[in-house]
Amino acid sequence: MACDFAASSLAIFLFNIFRVRVMFPGTMTLGQFYNLRMVVAGQILFPVVCLFIFYLSGYYDNVLRKSRLQDLIVTGGSCIAATLLFLLTALINDLSGDRGYDYYLFSMLFIELFTCVMIPRAIHTHIIARQLRRGVLKFNTVIIGEASNPGAIKSYIDSIRPWTGMHPVSIVCTDQIPPSGNSGLPLPFEPLDDIAAICAGRDVRQIVLLPPDDNNWGHTLQTLNRIITLRLPVYMPRNDMAFTGLHTRHLDVGSEPMVNLTGANISAATANFKRTADIVISAAALTFLAVPLALTCAAIAITSGSSPIYRQLRLGRHCKPFRIYKLRTMRSDAESDGRPRLSSHDDPRITPLGHFLRKYRLDELPQFWNVLRGDMSLVGPRPERPYFTERIVEKAPQYTLLYQVRPGITSWGMVRYGYASDIDQMIARMRYDLLYVENLSFLLDMKILFYTFNTVITGKGL
Repeated sequence: MACDFAASSLAIFLFNIFRVRVMFPGTMTLGQFYNLRMVVAGQILFPVVCLFIFYLSGYYDNVLRKSRLQDLIVTGGSCIAATLLFLLTALINDLSGDRGYDYYLFSMLFIELFTCVMIPRAIHTHIIARQLRRGVLKFNTVIIGEASNPGAIKSYIDSIRPWTGMHPVSIVCTDQIPPSGNSGLPLPFEPLDDIAAICAGRDVRQIVLLPPDDNNWGHTLQTLNRIITLRLPVYMPRNDMAFTGLHTRHLDVGSEPMVNLTGANISAATANFKRTADIVISAAALTFLAVPLALTCAAIAITSGSSPIYRQLRLGRHCKPFRIYKLRTMRSDAESDGRPRLSSHDDPRITPLGHFLRKYRLDELPQFWNVLRGDMSLVGPRPERPYFTERIVEKAPQYTLLYQVRPGITSWGMVRYGYASDIDQMIARMRYDLLYVENLSFLLDMKILFYTFNTVITGKGL
């Protein structure tokens, strides 16, 4: 980022020299040009805007695993975007109407920006690639497999290429450790129960979960459910078995294709656009809805005699627990017996005002604060309570795959299915959320938000 900031500053400085020589030949010096307030503002703001565009492009995500071609494409696209933005804001008054001259102006800024930014990036990528090839840079990796099939574990370890940076530091088995030892493996078997201590004590950066030999995907997903709380990337070598919700990812073109079990199948740019939209929209919503929310909270407090904001423990991305905020729609003694219960349409625990809030989904409005904090997203699978997720996973282990993304205020499942009143209905709704994770895109989010808006306006929330 420091190199990008310096490169962007140099690019706009060189472009201003070009502008002085082309637009004011012999009539204005560079010093006089920089006395203009707009020129100084452009020199200061342009590098900052470039950094934001570079962030949105996803370049700063996982900087240790990039190819030269990827650098070229991402840098070219983000430089075009920065050039267009500068052209439409700072240079709009300098356009002459002569298309040839205007294209020339645009081309010069793009060439200078791309050259200044790309050179240090190419040097950085070259240094990282050389460190990976020489084994200087390594990613400590835990290999998880079945001790009853050591041949598969050994075969995978032997297939690891040096340039991937993958460095096995532990072999964890999902079944019982055999008394015969490690069966010729370079590392001894360790139990799955110790994986948290292993990852913490050995600076583990990633986990590789080998696919089951008997296609027992339920057991594999149960294992994933145990390790996803470590909040480390979990990969699986791709085999011939097609499995819904698993997406092929390439750590490197020359390496084996991997399935990413803890990350959604979207680009870093899409993820950054999605998070930026979450922040902007949630901040705007909390600002504009402050007065209506305050009045609603007052009405809830008067009619129910208890706190208007209801907080509840839910599980978010990578199974991370967080407190969700909702407007209270039930009596304060709704779960006085301590047993978690789902609600239904005619639930007597729901207050009259609560029925209205649920019908128009207004009880979800405080969750914009959860979105702003990063606990949730505008669109994503609905988060559930730990009590219910345990029972869902017992019946449908694939529910674990929903932890790849942040939960949302609204979801495909809520739009197509609505509220669930028992575990079976929650599993039925889960199928829509798995489809969302599998087909996640910014456009899909926009469609779900549109249908959610229709649900709120028409009062079809129940």
